[in-house]
Amino acid sequence: MARLNRSQLKRLREEHPDEPWLWRPDWAEGVVRGSGRAQAAMLGVMAIIFVGLSLPGVWSIPEELAKGNHVILVVLLFTIVGLGLGWVALGSLRQYLRFGPLGFALEPCPRSWGGRVGGDLQIPKGAWITGEVKFTLRCSRIRLSGSGKNRSRQESVLWEDDQRFAPAEVGGMGLVRKLPVSFIVERGGGKPSDITRGNDYIRWSMNVVVPVRGQSKPLAMGFEIPVFDRGESLEIESELSAKQQQDLEQRRQSALAEAGVQREVVAGDEVWRFHQPSAFKHTIVLIVFAGVFGAVAWFAPFLILQLAFGFFAVLMAAIVPGILWHRSELRIGDSEMELRKRGLRGWKSWRIRGDEIAALELGESMRAGTTHYMRLRAIGAPGVDPERPHPAEHFRARKARYRWRRETRDGSPPSPATRQALLDTPCFEIELAGYLQGVRAAEDVKTLLARDLGLADE
Repeated sequence: MARLNRSQLKRLREEHPDEPWLWRPDWAEGVVRGSGRAQAAMLGVMAIIFVGLSLPGVWSIPEELAKGNHVILVVLLFTIVGLGLGWVALGSLRQYLRFGPLGFALEPCPRSWGGRVGGDLQIPKGAWITGEVKFTLRCSRIRLSGSGKNRSRQESVLWEDDQRFAPAEVGGMGLVRKLPVSFIVERGGGKPSDITRGNDYIRWSMNVVVPVRGQSKPLAMGFEIPVFDRGESLEIESELSAKQQQDLEQRRQSALAEAGVQREVVAGDEVWRFHQPSAFKHTIVLIVFAGVFGAVAWFAPFLILQLAFGFFAVLMAAIVPGILWHRSELRIGDSEMELRKRGLRGWKSWRIRGDEIAALELGESMRAGTTHYMRLRAIGAPGVDPERPHPAEHFRARKARYRWRRETRDGSPPSPATRQALLDTPCFEIELAGYLQGVRAAEDVKTLLARDLGLADE
């Protein structure tokens, strides 16, 4: 299908003001193009910039070393980064030339939030698949702030799921040019794509990893896809066969270990133990970086550089104890749950009645490469007691109670806004787990825990 020009796009916006998926050429065509060629070009430009800027310093290294100026060796870091970027750019370019412009075909387009989301991965020149294929569907919230050099981009994952095809399922397909996949997105799984792009918007993406013959690294590509609310409302359990539901339950059970969770029955109570499975690896990485930044700060010739690199060295070193010592344990009884959390000062515990828990909530706590770590919190039922604080009281509840006491100190009635704040604010919010590894695994852990707590709506 031919690309749409500007006049055609303008006409489509006027003709379809409520159908934004027709405003973008690739979405209007129904085939979303991958970012391989653009990524190769961008990385190549960055590589040229890094290497070009560092070359004068590299040429002067022998002369500076003879003068005793060892700080000049820091220039090599920029050269190494530039060469690394150039190597990655060449890899992206080779992938594009060998397999052609990868695309993801959506039929129909757009896919529906609260329905099925999927399509066909298109490999124009074909590929022989040699290993497990992984599709990841992700809904993210993008926040942009600042401007110019201070402009920053923050991405938080709202929902994620993946599908894997074992080598036995795809090994006999021969030269593959199309590979279909389909996900079921329940209402509440992420949010629909935004109509317009501002500084705060919702983005859906399909990421694909395909091991192929003759290439050491798998074929990898990401696609931004349109997912809008089309009025569908599918429930995943009712849409699956008995065998698929059994497979889903097995996946949820295996997600416990993947996310860093142990579950067992002790004296008739369910006991959940949360830890970060990659804590030791991340600790080593942080210690290494802290040492490198500390060394640079020690040898830096300027005070401003010493302060900057020293600050990052101290910051990374300060994170290490929290990662190593962070543990929590949740015991679910018949009428209440007991939460124990370990920190630098030892263990601390809270007891919460089961009828006080209204929901479970996931949020991102940290990110390491492409792996997201999620924070799981228990949210209490709305309503704050103005006279007696809850054992797991949080800042919002404390603030609402303080407003009540301040306004009623002299016997005056509270304002309607303060009264409503007490009624609407959850009685408590408390973190159950701080580092659940993987968004999909964290979602499965949340589902299983909500089932044990009797939260049917979860």
